[in-house]
Amino acid sequence: MDTLSQQRVFIVDDDHFCREMYSNHLATLGITKVHSFNNGEDCIDNMFLNPNIIFVDYDMDALNGIEVIGMVKTTNPDTHIILVSAQRDIDVVVKALKKGAFYYINKNDKPLEKMSSVLSELSKLISNKTVHQA
Repeated sequence: MDTLSQQRVFIVDDDHFCREMYSNHLATLGITKVHSFNNGEDCIDNMFLNPNIIFVDYDMDALNGIEVIGMVKTTNPDTHIILVSAQRDIDVVVKALKKGAFYYINKNDKPLEKMSSVLSELSKLISNKTVHQA
């Protein structure tokens, strides 16, 4: 995951416990450029930091995860966004993927293991993209 250690990651979740748990997990994976936000507005306001990866919750005040995905993809189409939510409504998942989410992780189904798996997959994609650009 050497490629991932250089990536800037945003965590967007209104649940403090989840933000801390995800941040700590990313640190154990060697990812240190992590910024946490408790709402979608703060995430959008900080897009000038050019995150490579965003983990975003669905159910938040003002802007939900789908809205955040749409806004990010409009201005930063290369950002990889993962919806992390307890939401089991398939329509929400489909909307997130149509808006440009890379993946969906259910908070109730081993989220840290899934996060590691998705990051491993992203690492391969990022490495391949870097090789092809060289």
